[in-house]
Amino acid sequence: MRLKWIPTVVTAVITAALLFGGWYIYQSTAVEKPFEKLVSGIDGVQSVQSSIDRNAISVKLQLKPEADIQNVVHEIKDKGESVIGGRELKLSFESASSGKLEKLWSSVLFQIAESMEKREYSGIIEAMDKLQQQNSGLQIKTGIDDSNVYITMLDGATSKYIVLPRFPATIGAWSHA
Repeated sequence: MRLKWIPTVVTAVITAALLFGGWYIYQSTAVEKPFEKLVSGIDGVQSVQSSIDRNAISVKLQLKPEADIQNVVHEIKDKGESVIGGRELKLSFESASSGKLEKLWSSVLFQIAESMEKREYSGIIEAMDKLQQQNSGLQIKTGIDDSNVYITMLDGATSKYIVLPRFPATIGAWSHA
């Protein structure tokens, strides 16, 4: 029996297109869109874009100025648990930042990094309080939980949101013990 190549190749291409097209439509309509709708319903979220793959969920958020960033992150993790599952959640925040806020943030970045490295998180609050006292009109909110440190900087209509990951202390064993 002799195979006809053209119908075989055409059938394979059509089958692959239907399978991958069906998977893409399912991923878009049954997973990504409901997840984006769920996240956009969280208080303080202005807009959301997500990308979901096998190992990670990437979410770009634009928050309203009055948003509580810590609450937003917790609600995404709680409400989206069925979609997130065992995937890594990668959040990025787009904000209407300004050159002034970026400059102020970079002025305390060394102190923040040092506090994070030493796991002395009260140093972050002290640095941000000092920065707020030195700059009238600047509002700073800080928060912490078991996995992140949250910083919100507001200056009029501009804002900057920062989420710094905390790494748990590790217990080491000495080789001579």
